[in-house]
Amino acid sequence: MHALVTKTKKLRAWLRREEGWLVLTAVAVTTMMIGVGLAIFSTVGTQQSQSRQERNRDSAFNLAESALYAQAFILSRNWPQQAPAGGGTWVCTQTVSTDGVCPSFASIQNAVDGTNIPDFKTGMQWRLSVSDNGLNTPTTDYITSASDPNYTTAAWDANGDKRIWVRADGWAQGKERSLVALLQLEQFKEPFPQNVITAGHFQTDNNGNKVLINTKGTSATGSQVVVHCPASQSTCAEIGKDGQVGPAAIQYSPPPGGDVNQIPTAMTPSELGRFQAAAQSNGTYYTSCPSSLAGSVVFIDFPSYSKTNQCMSPAYTGNATWNSPSSPGLLIIRNGVLSLGGNTNFYGLIYAPNPSCTSDDLVLTQGNTRVYGGVAIDCLGGLDVGTSQENVTFDSSAFNNLKTTGAAGLVQNTWRELPAGTP
Repeated sequence: MHALVTKTKKLRAWLRREEGWLVLTAVAVTTMMIGVGLAIFSTVGTQQSQSRQERNRDSAFNLAESALYAQAFILSRNWPQQAPAGGGTWVCTQTVSTDGVCPSFASIQNAVDGTNIPDFKTGMQWRLSVSDNGLNTPTTDYITSASDPNYTTAAWDANGDKRIWVRADGWAQGKERSLVALLQLEQFKEPFPQNVITAGHFQTDNNGNKVLINTKGTSATGSQVVVHCPASQSTCAEIGKDGQVGPAAIQYSPPPGGDVNQIPTAMTPSELGRFQAAAQSNGTYYTSCPSSLAGSVVFIDFPSYSKTNQCMSPAYTGNATWNSPSSPGLLIIRNGVLSLGGNTNFYGLIYAPNPSCTSDDLVLTQGNTRVYGGVAIDCLGGLDVGTSQENVTFDSSAFNNLKTTGAAGLVQNTWRELPAGTP
């Protein structure tokens, strides 16, 4: 019993001791737990920050890529074949969206779902720039150093090889990504009937024994005159005298059963549409008679046919010369009448689609006018050939240069991301 009492007293004494070892142990354990917790919290915070920055970078990349492809689509329809007005640069941003040159803010926003992505809630920023692919020698290297002898700031296809660089910079929450790609404009060689004259009918206004329509010109094989009417029709090919058309004979090609819908057109609607787009891109598309007929493609487009839609003197008389033997052009007049006179010269092809299928004379070459190339008039439309000398001479080069453009595509292995800070 005494021993039990003694042990009880000792236990109570031990419990009353105040050295603090238990408290120190508890503080140490608590400190360790707090340290581990803070370390885990710091790791999680760092990972969240890294994840956010990676998302920002991805968003900036997607924005730059979307802007680049949007610019490529616009360049397909508006290829920069000449220097921008005033000699400026081709630069687009979120606040500069010139119609026909730059993609709109709404189009880029829709492409990257900018209204729903957090990185773009405070705004979207991008920049697009266009430059030629070399000052003297076309290259597939994107030159950024002004000390490079091939470096150029030309914001258009200055060397004429149908290739240009497009650079796209995108920003998202301070993160920048820069992409660049070399674009090439697709080209089509368009077919066209290689006849010096293709028409519903034609007539000459001279009774002399002289050549007015030369079917051979300087070519080795020559060409022919084709009319979509029967030889028995008195108004089909009214020639003032034998020898005015040659050396090839006139080919009569009336439609089967007289069905005008069976008359072939010189161009399909899609081909005609591509030439219209080319003229619009070149600034040579008109809805009234222009002052000049010079250009690789000139498109005169009246909304509907009327005899009053006449492009004639005084603008197309005198001594004017349009185009040249080495650079012939294509003149298209839809729903109108073209009359050339005086001492004018036209190098290239003249084409009247004639969608109304009128039998009126739609092309007239009067006086000393000379057309070096060919004339084509669809359906029943007619040609009136002049009074003084050889008015239409076949030239094969006018048919060989008929080209249109399609989409602007990326040249293989040129798409790349630029290092941060590339000027």
